[in-house]
Amino acid sequence: ECQNGEEKPGPCQFRYVAVTPDGSRGFLEDYNRGLHTFDPNDIDGNFGTSEISVFKYLTRNEMNGFRLRGLVLGRDGRTLHLTGTASVKTGSKTSKVFIMDAYNKTNIEEVDINKECFELYSHLGKGTVPDVRDGVTIGDALYVYGDIDKIGGKKVNRGAGVYQLSRDKFGKFRNCISLVGNPTDVPGWIDGKGENVRFSRPHSMGIFPTLPGEDNAIVLTDMDNRAIRYVNLPQARVSTILYDEDPGLWDKIYGKIAKPSTNIGAVLVQERKLLNQFKHAMARKYCEGQTHAPHESVGLCSIRQLREKWRGRRNAKSPRLPLKRENKTSMVWTSDTCNSCWLRWQGYCAPPSTKKEQAEEKLGSSWGKAYKVLAILGREGQIETRCVHRRRKFNVDNFCCVQKS
Repeated sequence: ECQNGEEKPGPCQFRYVAVTPDGSRGFLEDYNRGLHTFDPNDIDGNFGTSEISVFKYLTRNEMNGFRLRGLVLGRDGRTLHLTGTASVKTGSKTSKVFIMDAYNKTNIEEVDINKECFELYSHLGKGTVPDVRDGVTIGDALYVYGDIDKIGGKKVNRGAGVYQLSRDKFGKFRNCISLVGNPTDVPGWIDGKGENVRFSRPHSMGIFPTLPGEDNAIVLTDMDNRAIRYVNLPQARVSTILYDEDPGLWDKIYGKIAKPSTNIGAVLVQERKLLNQFKHAMARKYCEGQTHAPHESVGLCSIRQLREKWRGRRNAKSPRLPLKRENKTSMVWTSDTCNSCWLRWQGYCAPPSTKKEQAEEKLGSSWGKAYKVLAILGREGQIETRCVHRRRKFNVDNFCCVQKS
């Protein structure tokens, strides 16, 4: 039960947590009641049973009635970024980012994203309502993630994007541009650059740690689809890391070893005749050079296997990937699938096109298994991914890996 003096007691709706780097202060965001603070040192390590004292820090009234949607702590360890939407005090449907000092709430900067980014979606017509999830400042720029919630007053299922705002000569955040993604298009899962990128529904934004001289980057955690979208800001390029690509990461998040029923699809176990299906000479040569024991077989590679091989591509002893000479990239089918809990509603894959597909896939818990991950391999060592229906035809370079049974 929560009570802050403004409303009747009710269940807490804590969504996000942030802790200062020195561990002296923690913040909890309540969707309906504002921002709370706590002492991280009160936690004894038993996260499932520990009780901590939470204190009211910033009420909803102090934020002009806005409900809170996002909470990001800046790189300096003391700048808080709160995302607010739909003021119950003024009736405003706009989205705002509130920027404040974690230790001093007297000076709060408000950025009206709907107003500053209006030109990006004004062509959609009246009643278009963008929905901002998170925001964070890096240097003199503000980066926000959002999608389109309504068009003409009606709910829509649109994609998402990352906007960049810069300060004008008066120190106000203006000059909103679309950095990556396209909120006016349908959702998707496509890596790449600029407006070619597609997002589904990432939940929160964070600043990626970087060393001096490295490009600034942010990460968008897509918990439902079990993936992390990595955004290189100077290059406006997005790549994806699946949670279960690294069993260690999976174990930390879910407390168990990854199972094949998630993003990792079943390996295609086939005989040596599989080599005849590889049309590209380089891929065929590599597969023929693979030696495997009786308990091993040859099949499509997972994203994790491709990434391991791709890291050593400049090593003279490592096999070359099947890149076509006339192209800068090569498409490769992988053994990974795209099934997840969110695909049944607002996932990153196109919805079933026929009633039969809808009956077989959308209404079942296995919806999404008809989609596979296509990897795009670049000559500079990058790997991008996208989810596509296995029936779609692409000019791919098949590439095989030895699989242990």
